[in-house]
Amino acid sequence: EGRVSRYLHERRVLDGITRAFDVGAGTGYWVNAWHHRSVARVDGCDLIDAAADALNARFAAQGDHFVAVDIGAPGAVVALPAEPYAFVSVMNVLLHVVDDEAFDRALATVAALVAPGGHLLLVEPILFDASFERPRTPEQASRARSLAAYRDPLLAAGLELVDVRGAVAFANNPIEGGSQR
Repeated sequence: EGRVSRYLHERRVLDGITRAFDVGAGTGYWVNAWHHRSVARVDGCDLIDAAADALNARFAAQGDHFVAVDIGAPGAVVALPAEPYAFVSVMNVLLHVVDDEAFDRALATVAALVAPGGHLLLVEPILFDASFERPRTPEQASRARSLAAYRDPLLAAGLELVDVRGAVAFANNPIEGGSQR
């Protein structure tokens, strides 16, 4: 969390943000982190019904709302709030969308959540050298993709790439372990 906190502080990303959306909110770790950084309302989604229910039980008193949705499924955007957010976080979620078409839909869904002038924070295992990207296999539960796989669809959706920084070295694609980025 330290590098994320430093980045958000340096860029003043959360200044004036009152509403945020956390994609793949899970147990609420990042929801809690955004609240501790003065974001009054944090909505979100998770793939699992039980996770969305637990998040609602934990955070509803603060006005937060969570839904269960597969962000890579066709029509997922319909299950999400129509009003976009000034800050959207996706923290180690998209790596689990291993199908290419579902991944592209997930990116479009995430982009639709970002308000004009808003911020999208992605923390994902991105490969700086596309030649290290591995083809999809049936047994995969996660998949590292090239920077272009993220950047190009998000740019096409009207978002602007502001910065790319290394966040973690462990639990990433081991072949990237020697990368200087």
